[in-house]
Order: sequence, then C-alpha cells, then structure tokens
Amino acid sequence: MERYNHPATIFVRAGQLVRVRQDENRNYVIEILSEAALRGILSRCARFVQDDPSGKEEPKPTDPSVKLVKDVLALPGWSEFAPISGIVTSPVMRPDGTVHDRPGYDPMTKTFYAGDLRLDVPEKPTKEEAAECARYILAEVFGDFPFADEASRANVLAALLTVVTKHLVGGNTPLGLIDKPQAGTGASLIAEIIAEITTGNGACMETCPDDDEEWRKAITSILMRGPQMVVLDNLSDTLKAPKLSQMLTACTWSDRLLGQNKIIDLPQTASWFVTGNNIQLAGDVARRSYWVRLNAGTARPWLREGFRHPDLKAWVRENRADLLTCLFVMVRAWIVAGAPKWAGAKLGSFEEWSSTIGGILQFAGIEGFLDNGADLYDNADQDVAQWDIFLGIWQALDRGNAITAAQLKKRLTDSGPGANPENFPFQAEMPAEIIAVIDKKGAVALGLALKKRVDQMFPSGRMLTAEKDSHTKGIKWLVKTVEHYNNKDKSSKDRREVKKPSVCGGLKKHESIAEGRFAEGAEGCSILRRFSGEGENSIEGEITSAPSANGATDSEMAKSNPPQIDRLIVVRFLMEVPAFVGLDGLTYGPFQEEDVASIPELQARGLFMKDAIVQVSPSEART
Repeated sequence: MERYNHPATIFVRAGQLVRVRQDENRNYVIEILSEAALRGILSRCARFVQDDPSGKEEPKPTDPSVKLVKDVLALPGWSEFAPISGIVTSPVMRPDGTVHDRPGYDPMTKTFYAGDLRLDVPEKPTKEEAAECARYILAEVFGDFPFADEASRANVLAALLTVVTKHLVGGNTPLGLIDKPQAGTGASLIAEIIAEITTGNGACMETCPDDDEEWRKAITSILMRGPQMVVLDNLSDTLKAPKLSQMLTACTWSDRLLGQNKIIDLPQTASWFVTGNNIQLAGDVARRSYWVRLNAGTARPWLREGFRHPDLKAWVRENRADLLTCLFVMVRAWIVAGAPKWAGAKLGSFEEWSSTIGGILQFAGIEGFLDNGADLYDNADQDVAQWDIFLGIWQALDRGNAITAAQLKKRLTDSGPGANPENFPFQAEMPAEIIAVIDKKGAVALGLALKKRVDQMFPSGRMLTAEKDSHTKGIKWLVKTVEHYNNKDKSSKDRREVKKPSVCGGLKKHESIAEGRFAEGAEGCSILRRFSGEGENSIEGEITSAPSANGATDSEMAKSNPPQIDRLIVVRFLMEVPAFVGLDGLTYGPFQEEDVASIPELQARGLFMKDAIVQVSPSEART
C-alpha cells in the first residue's frame, strides 16, 4: 500500500486511515477508509491468491480476506502514511514564510492543496508594498461596507489574514463576529467574500444548534470534513454554547464517533465566524471573539446604490489571484522584517494569533485592530450587564446585610396587596438564570443559581459573596464592592528579583521579574515570574448605559436598555405608593394618586410593571 500510494491519497487522521477523493461535484473530500474501501485498495495494489488444499491445482486469484482487512484497520498506527489536517483550496503560507501552492500534499502544513492557483509573491517585499496591498484590499473589496468604526475595518482585514495564516499562527484562533442592527446591511456578504478570496469556494454555511449536545455533534461532523472556514449564518438567538467555547481554545477536538464506542481526536484547523443582527453573547463566547460591526444608518440598507463594484462577488472571483497575492505580500513583508511585535493588548487564550495578526496589520500601517473589544463585552454580553444591575439594586436594598436564599426569594416574589414597592425594581431586573428558578423551584435551586456567580467580579466592581452563618450553619449571600487589581503602574523598583531555581539548569544570570515574561530554563523548563510589592489599585468605571427608553414598561425592553442608576424621570402616580429609599440613598414619597414627581429610573421600572405610574414629559408636569 505504501508503494501504491503515489501521489499520496491515503493518509492518517484522527487515529484512522483516510483517503482524499473527489465527489460527484469534483470537490475533494476526506473520507474514512471503510472495510470495503480498504479491501478494494489492497486488491489493486497487490496480487492475492488462494492455494489448493490438496496441492493438485495451481493457486487461484482471490480477494483479500476480511480477517486481513480488519487486522490492518486495527493496527495501533500506520507510520507508512503521512498525517493530514485538512484540505485547502487556496495556497497556504508556511511557518517559514514560503507558500504552498502546488497541488497535492504538503508535509510542512500537513494539508492537501486541491486548487490550481499559483501565486507570484516577491521574495522580499517592502513595508511600503505591504501598506499598499492593505489599502488596496480595504478600498476595492470593503470600501462600500458601512463599518461602524475603524476597529471593525481593521478586524475585517484581520479575518482575511486569519484564514490564510492559520498554519503560520499554529495556535488557536478566536470566533469572528460579523453583525449589524438590521438585515440587508452586508454581514453575510462579507462572510461570503472572505470565503471566496481565501478558499475559492462558497463558505461552509451552518445553522446554530439548539443545545449543547447538538453543538457537540455538529462540531464533530464539521471537523470531520476538514473545512478551512465555517460560517454560522443569521444567528437569531443568544449565542451561549460551552462546546463552541471549548472548541475555540482547543487545538484538537475529541469526541465519540456516532454509533460507535471509539473516541477520535480531530485537528481544529478551521476559522469560525458568526453573522447576525445585534448578536447577543453569553458565557465565555464574548471573550473568545473579535468584532466586525456594520451600521448603514438607513431604514432599508439593501436599497443602497452607487457601489464601486455592483457585482462584488463576481469581481472578487475574477481578481482572486491578485487579492491573495496582496495578503501574502503583507505576511511575507512582516516576516522578512523580522516579525515586529504588535504593541497592542493581546486577546486572552489567543496570544499567538493576536501577536501575528496584530503585527502584520501594524507593519502595514493599519490601526484599530481589536480596539472595539471593550464595546463588544458591554454591548453583546447583556448577561453580565444584567447581573451587574441586579446586584446593584440588591446591594442598595440590603445595605451590607447578608441574607439567605429564602429571604431573597421572598423579596423577588413579593407582589399583590401590601407588597413592598422597594422590591418592584429588584424584580424587574432579574437575570434569566434567576427567572428560571424563582417561580417553579424552591430556595435551594435559587442558591445553586447564585453559587454559579460567587466571587465573579463585574464591571462596576460588585461581587456576590457567600458566607456561612455561625449559628444556623446555612449559607448567606452578600453583595460587596471591591477594588480591581491593576499592576500597570507598578515599576520595576517595586518588584523583588528572584533567582532561577538550580533544578532548571545552570544559574547563568539573575533576571528581573519586572519584565513579566517567562524565565529561560534548561531543556524546555520555564518558570513564570511572579509579581510582588506595593502599589496603587485602580477602580474601573461603571457600566455604560443605553439612552432612556421613554415610557418603557416591558421587562424585555428593560433588559436590552439598561438604565443609569442615578437618572431621574418624571412620572404621574396612578395609585397610592408608600415612601421608598432610592439607590441614591434619598427617600421618595409617600405619593398619592395623580401626584407628579421625579424618581430614580430603576425604581420606576418596577412601578411601571405594577401599572402604578406613567411617564410624563417635564412640560406636562408643569401644567
């Protein structure tokens, strides 16, 4: 089989023998070798005969036995065959800066090039040529897209580079979010253009599964095909997928084959993207993503005219070779210059990707890469923002007193005649996890929901803590405001030096830990330098709130438009309301029917839900 395998079409992937073949549409695919397929290959690469037991007749031609085929498939390894990570349909940049653009298998990247495009990339492109190429792509390909900011413009170029430098980066790559406020703005078109340039084919479009188990099956199925790029198109719900988050930070994806008890390990070599309208994130997805935001600023963005290239996809197909050459010139120019380090902040868990892509863009004169990361967390991760508001109201109500889950539940379910109006805004701002357990389950389930958020630091500095009651031995819950730890202003003089341990090799020199790097060690041993000393801590700002929703009474609108804690609105009372203490510490009321007053917007939201008030304009209040 080894001698027969020239040119190579049989490989090893995920601990199994596979072959690369063309399907009915002449697209190359990776296929696990079945017993029948392996039997056919063995028949074509060797002559099998069956002896006559009596020895009277000549041996007769026969097929390989099923026993032999199963034995080959059950071998612990197949060193005769090369490992393959996936099929690529465009040239690939190798780690040394050379380009793999010859059809067939490349041992350095472990990819099979199934295209026919050959590129003429200069050996030593200059910084000026790299900048010229970057400007050309942004102007000709993306010049008519309504990017919300310069960061989004830089990030869309980063998305292109992410696909073509996947084997240069070597590590994990984050999720690319391409979103807009309404349909027809061009998010899906951007994904299709990126796929057309980098793969020569349409994007591998998928829909988002409904639950984590379906996510697991979908990811395994997709990675089995080995695509370069995957697009989860038109996301319509909040993206909360622990399996997706796990996959994004894994070089290898392990799962059980459907219908079998065999575990396979698949290389994660695809670049993943999501498109949608005002994408909402939850869980760990937000911090594992970068953001391309579009905003046309018009009611019907699909009716816009006057584009540079009326049929952009057709223009991209015609000029694909030039566009890929421009991308490779940017990459090679950066490598030839010594791969200058990127000066910006790196995305956690994706440091190598941040350094590589950020370095290439910075060298080409493109600014703004990842500059909208904080906005992404604030706008897309409403889960964190909602919890922060909820804890703020809780903290103001209980004023440093720890309470049990049962007491908290009583506050959150307080309604009807005689209900305390102070609890109304608390109830109106409940996060989804609390709503899910508050009505149908008891205090124990509420406590478990709270436990998932214990000691989590929120943007405002609030933190939910748990403490054991010394008398009842039960758990009480308390919201505190703590300071954010920040070591930016610590100077090297505040940090003590630490010698390299002798077990890591000869002590050649003493190095300061102030550099914040990894100490050099012997034979791959590295010791992380630790920080110590005194210094000022900093407190980060409060959550940035959206503008007031005039007359908003719907709790869903309240969650999508979080109010400012210190904002007052003018309302007219429709019933008697007892006095209550606002989050600003002031007492409001009591109020009689038809009274008009200014009260904190957070308290107003709870009263709106009880039909106790209506909002009025200041001019109406004067009359």
